[in-house]
Amino acid sequence: MPLKVFVTGASGQLGKVLIENLRRYYFVVGLYRRASDDIKADKPVFGDLKNPESFVNELANCDYVILNGALFRDAGVSPYEYFLVNSESVKKILQHLAKIKNHNVKRIVLVSTNAVHKINGAMPISENTEFGPSDFYQESKLLAEKYFLELLPEANCEGVIVRPGMIWGNGDQRLKKLFLLSKKKFIPILLGEDPWMHFITFSDLAEYIRRLCICQGINREAFLVAGKRAIKLKGLITLICFFLRKRPTFLPFPKGMLFLVADIIEPIFRFIKITPPIFRRRIYFFSKNRIFNAKKITDCCGIVSQSDLITEIYQNLREYKMIQDELEYEHLSNFKDLSYFDEINGVKLLRSNSGNIYALPPTWTYLNQNSFEMLRISPKLGIAKVNTSTL
Repeated sequence: MPLKVFVTGASGQLGKVLIENLRRYYFVVGLYRRASDDIKADKPVFGDLKNPESFVNELANCDYVILNGALFRDAGVSPYEYFLVNSESVKKILQHLAKIKNHNVKRIVLVSTNAVHKINGAMPISENTEFGPSDFYQESKLLAEKYFLELLPEANCEGVIVRPGMIWGNGDQRLKKLFLLSKKKFIPILLGEDPWMHFITFSDLAEYIRRLCICQGINREAFLVAGKRAIKLKGLITLICFFLRKRPTFLPFPKGMLFLVADIIEPIFRFIKITPPIFRRRIYFFSKNRIFNAKKITDCCGIVSQSDLITEIYQNLREYKMIQDELEYEHLSNFKDLSYFDEINGVKLLRSNSGNIYALPPTWTYLNQNSFEMLRISPKLGIAKVNTSTL
């Protein structure tokens, strides 16, 4: 019989992608709230994270457990609820497991968040970066990690923590707004801000989590997970615009003014339990640098991602049905046949000997890679400036 994996949060975005990945190798038991949920697991179990006794016996019969379920940010939820679902549930699951003698669980993977670390401090962020959660959600995830590390010995199993970077792809809707903004004639940004952003696709994250279940010689450790390259916000939006056959025009807004508007509007909308149109944390999203050093997990599990930034941007645009064009790009290991042509928002435009124009994103990478993905630029953009200097 194949090994069994128990997954909480089975109906969420990551849960669905995780189960699709895991079912290729294991028998998957998924925790769901309702029978009406979109069930992907081989065996659904119905229960509530706040009451682990409703599912802990099923969990104890599995070889690996992935604690993925969590309460994310919601306008109508009290801070206390975050700690009940995200922190106390982890403590209760391990306490219940400790009472079951001869359970089958070999290792538990706790899915946390990169935001337990102090953001906008020294870059890149690593597993050793100091903690600095800034809201109830992040604080609840850090407390969950504390309970997890303390109680693992009592539960008599191994455990590791995964802290994902910013997650996109696989039909994700949270970052769709960023892509839709790029379609506008004037794109709003924060005055004087151009933060670094570092993404990981849901499918790559799922594969890293699977590998952490079986990777040998690790226990009670944390792993940051992110894609191969980070990119600056203006460069990212510029690449999206290139795919949309347009040049970006940014409209800067003072950060202080937007924070004031958010501070006035957000409490009112929360009181009437309606999602506010503007959040203070969303403003922070466009002002904080996020670069993650994921060398530790790639040293442990190998490099999972087969794609790069340009491919991932293209795939997102296809999933959002914003483009139908075929991707035009090349992998280049050197620049000897290219000359500098122009630069738009940090994106270098290079001209090949054959006259084609390519975009080179402004990126930071933790990997020792000399190759880059180059996006071929449509002549519809009307790029006409010529600079004869070379790289």
